[in-house]
Amino acid sequence: MPVTINGTSGIITPSISVSPFTSGRVPFGTTGNVLTDSANITFDGTNLSLATGNLVFASGKGIDFSATAGTGTSELLSDYEEGTWTPTFSGFVGTTFSVQRGTYTKVGRQVTASYQLSVSSVGTPATFLLIAGLPFTILASPAATPSGSIGYWSGLNSSVVGLWTDGSLNETRVWIYYLTAAGTVASSSNSGNLITSSTTLEGQITYFTS
Repeated sequence: MPVTINGTSGIITPSISVSPFTSGRVPFGTTGNVLTDSANITFDGTNLSLATGNLVFASGKGIDFSATAGTGTSELLSDYEEGTWTPTFSGFVGTTFSVQRGTYTKVGRQVTASYQLSVSSVGTPATFLLIAGLPFTILASPAATPSGSIGYWSGLNSSVVGLWTDGSLNETRVWIYYLTAAGTVASSSNSGNLITSSTTLEGQITYFTS
């Protein structure tokens, strides 16, 4: 593989060309103090720019922020993911839905999952109402903080003033708690009875996974 270096007397401004092209390796050269290549990668001594394509890391690798001050146990951002999931009610045998929609974003170990459920018919209800099918298992630690809010609801079997969720550690489901009046104690008891054939729930949960 021939290498050619050209420079002027006194001040050396090299121009480096590498050939032939080998798959997986990028031929490059310099323009002044800027390193460029045929794949539109530019490094000016401070910043690396990619005009096209993506920066791809091996599994488990990522961006290391350890150069900044911090007291955390890890400063490596090694994962980002977006996707969909299918929410459902745990234990509701024969229940059907007109809408089962879920999306999520995962940044590192933190997952934010949104959902919309609209019931079309209720089969055999469960005693407790749980939303199941989360895209990742909740961390088996209180540090997982698997709490969430239900911002919209309609068609419930009784009147409530608030609904929210709390996750089961090391599982892929969350319990629904309800409040019947201000100043009362929230409960999940008999929450399955809240569901009718016209119930719609829309909410979001944020938690940590392993």
